Amino acid sequence: MSPIKVAKRQTGRIGRRGSSKEPKVLFTLFCEGENTGPANFSAIRKFYRDALVSIESHDGVGGPITIAEKALKFAKSEGLARGSSRKQNLFEKRDQVWVVFDRDEHERYQEAVNLCETNGIGVAR
Repeated sequence: MSPIKVAKRQTGRIGRRGSSKEPKVLFTLFCEGENTGPANFSAIRKFYRDALVSIESHDGVGGPITIAEKALKFAKSEGLARGSSRKQNLFEKRDQVWVVFDRDEHERYQEAVNLCETNGIGVAR
């Protein structure tokens, strides 16, 4: 008697496929004036209308160095600054923190720019 041959079952990949869309990008803006953020950045919303972009604005923060310090504190707490110890989840990896200020005659203007740039915070002048 010959042994019975049993066909091996083909096993496919078990589990869910990975996501096919990128998560929403959140831009957090720290602005000098009360009206700067929403008014000036409405163009970004129009340009990225079909993309997954969200803008959160902190207006009336103060002068450049104050804005830079508050943005850095926020970025560190959210894991968005260079050297931050907080781990980001998948939805936060593309998020960005930006400071927005006029290039007026502020005493510590360049110091604010340097603080942001060395910590991975975008600067819009």
